[in-house]
Amino acid sequence: MNKLTNMIEAILSVWPAVAAAFVVMLLSERHSFKLAAARLGAALLLALTATDPIIEIMGRDADTWRDVVLVSLGVTGFQIMKTLAGIDRETMLTLLRAWRGK
Repeated sequence: MNKLTNMIEAILSVWPAVAAAFVVMLLSERHSFKLAAARLGAALLLALTATDPIIEIMGRDADTWRDVVLVSLGVTGFQIMKTLAGIDRETMLTLLRAWRGK
């Protein structure tokens, strides 16, 4: 029962980020299931992994700032994936070379 409660709490804690990403996804110009799943996955991954560390670094109260940071990171992750999906192959290779320092 405790694992179920923890899972439900985890799902409910990311609900604002999912809702924000869903709204942004509806307003997106390119629609496909594969792209939407990648964008939503990136939004959730960033929101779930970075929210608590960012709140801790900022030194803020988690109860007050959690939803704000969660939604901001969710939308940011969504937009990062949207940008990466819209880049052509040559531009992507150029960016990867620059990132690797070559």
